[in-house]
Amino acid sequence: MAPPAKVGRLMAQVIARGRLPFAVVDFPRYDETGEAAARVYLRPLTQAEQDLARANAAAYVAHVLSGKQKTEWRPEELEDNAVAAEMLAVSCRDPDDPAKPFFEYGVVETRECTTDELSMLFQSYNAVREKAYPSLREMSEEEMWRWVRVLEEDAQQFPFSRVSRSRLEAFSVWAARSLASLLAVSGTTSNSLPRSLF
Repeated sequence: MAPPAKVGRLMAQVIARGRLPFAVVDFPRYDETGEAAARVYLRPLTQAEQDLARANAAAYVAHVLSGKQKTEWRPEELEDNAVAAEMLAVSCRDPDDPAKPFFEYGVVETRECTTDELSMLFQSYNAVREKAYPSLREMSEEEMWRWVRVLEEDAQQFPFSRVSRSRLEAFSVWAARSLASLLAVSGTTSNSLPRSLF
């Protein structure tokens, strides 16, 4: 990915010091011996790339559906596939030279993939996107308590803006169980707690 034409001093520091997560994965098409047909370098998209991919997908769906009679079929599935195709056209890079696209002709080539191939590549893409952040599901007890201290001391800095909803949910379940254990040790029962938050 080429750097933007113009960035401020602080953003230039972020670009220079930070490295986006990436992974090199098998292209999910295999030969008769079971070998992957190719390897693919995956990187997460920027917000601008993601917005453009979604806009292109919406235009593609509108074009495909134009003049079609309305049926029971739901076009959301078509839109999901179109978004995945557009995003993967940008995310997939040449593993030998990530500056070059894997799909030389972009989305025209991703549409040659099967739905299953796109789905598997997109799952890999999502895994790469979350790779930069520690998984709360995999964190030790000590690391969980470190998150508690972060919240206690610096909650105004919105630390959870750095993690996905699924990880936040995992931490919340752990925190609730830990609180229940502490209450049990202190002799407080859950019956004495408020029954509703709203």
